Amino acid sequence: MKFLPFENLKFSTQIKEEEILKRLNNLVEAKSGFSFFNFYDPNSKPYRGEIGGTHFKIKRRIFYRNSFLPVITGDIEQDILGTTIHVKMRLTIYTTVFLCFWCAILGPLSVGFLRFGFASKTFDAFQLIPCGMLLFAYAMTMIFFKIESRRSIKDLKKAFDAEVAE
Repeated sequence: MKFLPFENLKFSTQIKEEEILKRLNNLVEAKSGFSFFNFYDPNSKPYRGEIGGTHFKIKRRIFYRNSFLPVITGDIEQDILGTTIHVKMRLTIYTTVFLCFWCAILGPLSVGFLRFGFASKTFDAFQLIPCGMLLFAYAMTMIFFKIESRRSIKDLKKAFDAEVAE
């Protein structure tokens, strides 16, 4: 899924499940209430979310606004060879709904403008604006999602002392 804002990963490590949960608790602070202000606190943990049993749902704690910050969910499985952590990174539901709405409006509009432009003898650059807006939304989504997901993958690899297994 390289061309969509989703990540499905599997981390493999030799560390026991209990130690993974302990490391995860050291990395994640409890989810707090809604706030408009994100003040820098050097003593805070880098992730915020909830851990329940062997399942977790977290987000990287940032001090700037990024609507494309991935929501990270994961499940921890102990097996004979070690521990496997299944991780999924997705956009928030609000961002996904907005992008679907945006594409539902601009998609048909782009097709209509292009059909009209090719059907007429005069083609104007103005007719490419809806296509440009779609491409801009896609590029912005992918760039900012991938930047944040790479940071989270690096953090999780380091925290779990794990390798990403394909």
